[in-house]
Amino acid sequence: MNRQILLARRGARTRAAVLAGNLGSDIKHVLDMDAAAGGAASAVYRRVRATADDLDKALSFGLDFDFAPDDDLGRMRGHARNLVLVIRSNVRAVMSSGVEKVLPDRHLLRQAGRFAQELTATVESIQRRVLEIEASTPQDPWSATWAGRLLALAAQLLPPDRRRDFIEDQCANLEMAVSRREWARYMLGLLVGMPEIAHATLVRGDREYRQR
Repeated sequence: MNRQILLARRGARTRAAVLAGNLGSDIKHVLDMDAAAGGAASAVYRRVRATADDLDKALSFGLDFDFAPDDDLGRMRGHARNLVLVIRSNVRAVMSSGVEKVLPDRHLLRQAGRFAQELTATVESIQRRVLEIEASTPQDPWSATWAGRLLALAAQLLPPDRRRDFIEDQCANLEMAVSRREWARYMLGLLVGMPEIAHATLVRGDREYRQR
C-alpha cells in the first residue's frame, strides 16, 4: 500500500465530505433566494455547479481503494457514488435551463440538497471504516524497498484485489535473479509491459465473472 497515495485518497475523502456540506448550504441559499436576486444569485448558481463537479472528482479518486472492500464498505461506496451521480445530474439540469433569470427547479435542488447531507454522513462513515482496515493491515515487507514501492505504483493499473498478489509475486521473482543485469531486465520488462498485463488481468477477471 503506497503511503503517499493512501494519504492522498484519505485527503480526497475528507475534502469530499467538506464539499458535500458546503454544497448543501449553498443549495439552501439558492432555495431561499427569489428571482430578483440578480447577480448574487448567478454567483451562487455557478458555485453550486462548480462544487458538484469538484465533489465528483474528489470521490472518483478517494473511493478507489488499494484493497478489496468488504460487503459493508462496498455498499457504502456504491451508495456514495449513486448519490453524487444524482446530485450532479440534478444540479446540471437546473443550471442548464436558464434558471439564473427565473426561479430554479426547487424539487431538483431540494433533492440534491438532501442527498448532499446524506453524502456527507456516508463519506464520513466510509472514512472511519477505511481507517480501521488500514490500521489492521500489516505493513508489507516490500514497502520498505524502492523496488517494491515502484511495483506498487505500477500495480495501480490493476484491479485493487489483484495488486497485492502481483507485487508479492514479482518481488519474489526479482529475488531469484542471478545478476543485477537480469534483475534490471526483468524489472524494465514489467514496467514496460504493465498496460498489457493490466489488460490481460481485466479480461481474465471478466471471463471468470461470466463463468460464475
